[in-house]
Amino acid sequence: MLRSLPLKIAAVTALAGALFVSDAAKVRAEYPEKPIKIIVPFRAGGATDTLAKLVAKGLSDTLGVSVVTQAIGGGGGAVGTAQASRARPDGYTLVVGSDGTLGSTTQASDTGYTHKDFVPLGKLAYLPMGVAVRNDSPVKDVKELAAYLKANPGTKYTTVGTGSSVHLTGATWAKKNGLDLVHIGNRGGQGAVTKLLSKEVEFIMFGASRIPGQVKDGVGKGDYRPIAVTSADTWEYAPMIPTMKQQGYDVVATSFWGLFAPKGTPQDVVDKLAAAIKTTVTSDEMKVTLQKFAFTPDYKDADGLLKDVQAAIVSYREGLDAVGLLKRPIEP
Repeated sequence: MLRSLPLKIAAVTALAGALFVSDAAKVRAEYPEKPIKIIVPFRAGGATDTLAKLVAKGLSDTLGVSVVTQAIGGGGGAVGTAQASRARPDGYTLVVGSDGTLGSTTQASDTGYTHKDFVPLGKLAYLPMGVAVRNDSPVKDVKELAAYLKANPGTKYTTVGTGSSVHLTGATWAKKNGLDLVHIGNRGGQGAVTKLLSKEVEFIMFGASRIPGQVKDGVGKGDYRPIAVTSADTWEYAPMIPTMKQQGYDVVATSFWGLFAPKGTPQDVVDKLAAAIKTTVTSDEMKVTLQKFAFTPDYKDADGLLKDVQAAIVSYREGLDAVGLLKRPIEP
């Protein structure tokens, strides 16, 4: 009787362990069972925030739970993204990552994270950048802007944030054309517009999603005047605004966004999120919705998103180095 006791204890222990594993698997299988939060690393009202809200609504319908967004601006997207990297990896905190927050900002300053601190889930969309001046500006196009900047060295401008992909695009264009500019720090696209209208800066570079609303009644009849976009060809959402290339400048740049989870998120949760993102973003309803807000739908799976991030890291590393903003090179 006593000899069999250790065997009985071992059997009970094994059974308990099996039940624990079964219960743990059951908990994960029931994911999601509470609201999911998506951190938007820019202030509310900008292109990233708008896109996140649209996708969150679709994911709520797909997953059957509430999906909410939280805007945390600062540091060209670094503050909110860093916070997401420290979140519990349980699938209930995600972040909108972009070519800027994971490709350029991480190499322009010590953000406390890299793309390797996240698990890619799926790509959402992309968008070109835009250049705009005030309606009372004498500048009518990019060539006139360049002439003004050469005649007025030290002119101030702003973008969505220091070290962002938009900032880098503007700084690289200025360097290639011998322009002496002063970049003013900022948090998000709306902040850039505010600085422009208050005459703190002479021009801005920002996500082009704001442009269609500014030209619907005619160029120069909105709050400010867009003068260029950075798409490779005429942009379908504002065909009356010429591209940088059409104005003689070899500048082609687009921002892209994807959803990411903190590193360490269980694989079954990752798989469920990835499937939900694919279902949501590739639906006809979401494609139409994104196009209404001037985003170009561009779903890619986790591998495709990772490749885009890695390409951005290489591209922006070279660009940052060229303009003296490279602080910590990151290997893709």
